[in-house]
Amino acid sequence: MTVWCALSILSLVVNFSAQWRSEHAVNFSSEAARVSWALQHHRGFSDPYLSGPSGPTAQMAPIYPLFHAAVCLIFGTGVAGWAAILALTALAWSLQWTLAYDFLRHYGHARAGLVAAFFGVLVPLPGRLFKWEAVFTACALAAGACLVARLLAKPDRAKASLLGVAVAASLLLAPATATIHFTWGVFILWRQPLKLAINVLAIALVCAILPLGLWTARNYRTFGHLFFIRDDIGITVGSSNSDCAQAILADNLASGCYATLHPSANLSTLARLRQQGEYQFGARQMGTTVQWVRAHPVRFATLTLERIAHFWFPLERADKRALMNGIVMSLATVLSFLAVFWRRSSGFAILAGGLSCYPVIYYFVQGEQRYRYPIFWMSVLLAAVGVELMLDRWAKTKYLERSKQASDL
Repeated sequence: MTVWCALSILSLVVNFSAQWRSEHAVNFSSEAARVSWALQHHRGFSDPYLSGPSGPTAQMAPIYPLFHAAVCLIFGTGVAGWAAILALTALAWSLQWTLAYDFLRHYGHARAGLVAAFFGVLVPLPGRLFKWEAVFTACALAAGACLVARLLAKPDRAKASLLGVAVAASLLLAPATATIHFTWGVFILWRQPLKLAINVLAIALVCAILPLGLWTARNYRTFGHLFFIRDDIGITVGSSNSDCAQAILADNLASGCYATLHPSANLSTLARLRQQGEYQFGARQMGTTVQWVRAHPVRFATLTLERIAHFWFPLERADKRALMNGIVMSLATVLSFLAVFWRRSSGFAILAGGLSCYPVIYYFVQGEQRYRYPIFWMSVLLAAVGVELMLDRWAKTKYLERSKQASDL
């Protein structure tokens, strides 16, 4: 509790200081925030695009728009609402780092965990994260990692139930986290007796399936199709792979390519989406993209490699803060390889599994720095443990050398 309080105060100070010069009003310039706006104006879960209304949507997972709308309804969309969203996001950021510290403390690396937590919370969040779900996704994943670690040590129903809640929360924030949970489930099956592991995973699945089922039922009733949480894959991949597309979203915005392909920036594309329906429009976009990839395999491979590089080294030059955060993330990527000294620990497997699986979908869509935040804490933890173990080895080597020199005398 003491650590969380300290991290919370620090996070609030850092992020209010960093955002103080921004407009003191709620920002509705993201698709998640546009859905929040629709919810506030009694239009239901709809209209995610900045270019105009589009009707019912499943372009966004539900938790963040609902949270954003609830905060705005309580505090308004002016100064109070702006401050509330900023404060709650900063507190979620500090909670994520508290859970990260707890994860390393569980494995006997409390010192490294504390350093990582205070280092991470000192990184100011960019303004875009106060209108997207990335910080809350990271918090749900950190909670899930702590629960997996404890289930591996001592399985019980309570922890399994909480894991199911964490799984549902992260999936209904960002469906891409499904790859992480699948990997962690396989790891539990591998490290625990089969019967016990199946019981644990069954309890977690039961707790996760109800909220997931409710959202799936809503989507089926609205669109007449079954799909996994969001139906935006065709639109997202389609706007990322074309003749004019570049690897990074900021470059596509600057060149005008984004404005020719995405319904958020193109009225004619939005009109086609409304005419065809969201699900059918996305399916047709995916079909068009598959044809383009078959016709341009080299260009697609080049874009994919550039997006992989950007995900791990997100050096965006759009503004000074984005560049500094990209440098920090790139440094964390490099230093995380030092965790090879920790490779025999199940903690290493939990974090490395998450880092390996989560970003795969983002290798096929135009890159943006915010995609890195849900697993940034994993890189920092691996880096902290790796540096700690490297320094311990170096200190031990120096001690043995001095001891040998003393004995020779």
